[in-house]
Amino acid sequence: MRDGRVEELTADADHPFTRGGLCPKVNRFLEDRTYQHDRLLRPLRRTGSKGAAEFEPVSWEVALDEIAGRLGAVIDGSGGEAITMGTGTGLLPEDPSTRSVNMVQLGRALTGLEPPVRALVVYSANPAVTAPNQNLVRQGLGRDDLFTVVIDHVVTDTARYADYVLPATTQVEHHDMMWSWGHTYLARNEPAIDPVGEALPNAEIFRRLGRRMGFAEPAFKTGDEELVAGRARWGTSGSPPGTRCRW
Repeated sequence: MRDGRVEELTADADHPFTRGGLCPKVNRFLEDRTYQHDRLLRPLRRTGSKGAAEFEPVSWEVALDEIAGRLGAVIDGSGGEAITMGTGTGLLPEDPSTRSVNMVQLGRALTGLEPPVRALVVYSANPAVTAPNQNLVRQGLGRDDLFTVVIDHVVTDTARYADYVLPATTQVEHHDMMWSWGHTYLARNEPAIDPVGEALPNAEIFRRLGRRMGFAEPAFKTGDEELVAGRARWGTSGSPPGTRCRW
């Protein structure tokens, strides 16, 4: 660290599994993520056609108020099942009383599911590139009647189709609890710097959005540090009472 800027990312030599070795995917994390030249610094609102990546910057207040209003209108008109949350390789919500679709079927879900998906919120994912049948996925993302929000670090191929793009923090900017690939250790992540620009952690974005939509469950009032500490107590299976809500 120097003058509030992270200069080097290194591994813990005392870690019993990695023994000081970084995953090759994060060797250039600072250059490719945190300090990349096209990092998102403010919320963006679409001004052009879907796929054209034409946006204007807006405040968080304007973005969240308008997103909450649009999602609320979808719920009022089509029900909560018309909203799909997309991340990683699966789609949420996971509540068995709601509709869920695997991310590998996103193209089909956006173009042929009945009743149709009316709103899509994507975070920590870029399905326009990673999901199978890209032509069908992009066809679905290009629907004029689909309201799309993407939370990311840059304007990805998926974000080019979004009505709103919201700037997310990177791992060196927020609290987190992460599982591992290849061993059984959990990693507690603590921020090294303040968020770059106006970026916010994913969880904070959903907390602010949820409160605007009238959700009062504990999950929308619990900060990241408390969530991480709680996860360490609860373990890696199951969820604490009160953390799930239904659209």
